[in-house]
Amino acid sequence: MFENHAGHPLLAILPPVLHVKRTEEGVRRLGLTTAHLRSELDGGGAGANEIVTRLADILLIQAVRDYFEQKPQTLDDGWLAAVQDPKIGQALAILHSHPHRPWTVPSLARRLAMSRSTFAERFKELVGEPPQRYFTRLRIHAAAARLRSGDDKLSAIAAAAGFESLAAFAKAFKKQIGETPGDYRKTGDRVRPPLR
Repeated sequence: MFENHAGHPLLAILPPVLHVKRTEEGVRRLGLTTAHLRSELDGGGAGANEIVTRLADILLIQAVRDYFEQKPQTLDDGWLAAVQDPKIGQALAILHSHPHRPWTVPSLARRLAMSRSTFAERFKELVGEPPQRYFTRLRIHAAAARLRSGDDKLSAIAAAAGFESLAAFAKAFKKQIGETPGDYRKTGDRVRPPLR
């Protein structure tokens, strides 16, 4: 289970369970990966944990690919349609490559050679939320991942996420995640509800 599934647009649009229909190609692809995974789990050799982790990633990617091949209509709606749009897809790639930057609608629109209003309207139409809300959510989820994986000071994480003050970061974080950054970090290994 992915703790951060709602924070990732692709995982958020997938159903809770991926059922891959039995096809000759699917069985061949998944069968090879599954056999390799079982071999690593049974063998327990050096590096087995890392190999198992990568193979699990590959299984997920294969299952997601098969899901979209079985339901091509899914590609025409929401975030996946936005990714396929020449301008909004480029904007999403830029945002996800550099989530820490303090993006604004005018700065991103300029970078894409679009008017601010056209960009904002098209982004909202395809992504389903206004650009600034998406920017903030993306930065908060990047910060949440950093809170879970390290012990950097909150002020450093806030600055890296593009917030000018710790107070602004804490307020946005609590609004998005439902708890303060400090509380989120303290809960550490506890199972948390999905990020909103």
